[in-house]
Amino acid sequence: MRLYWEDFEIDWSPKADVLFSPRSEEEVMPTLETRLRQELRDCAVELRQLAYTLPHGVGEHDLLRLSDRMRAAAEQVVRKGA
Repeated sequence: MRLYWEDFEIDWSPKADVLFSPRSEEEVMPTLETRLRQELRDCAVELRQLAYTLPHGVGEHDLLRLSDRMRAAAEQVVRKGA
């Protein structure tokens, strides 16, 4: 398993220097999932903005529908173990 800087907590105490401790996989995954969901929401907004700039509205409806699907997918809760 690869570790990244997001996988560590930084704890400071006056008795010790900075202490790095790896987070458990259960703590890391919600953070990753949250970031991915937010990225999907952001992309959906950008896609919607792009749709409104298309000349003569060609393909606008399809892009707006895709943006709605992306936003809905970002909000969907996946059952654990599914």
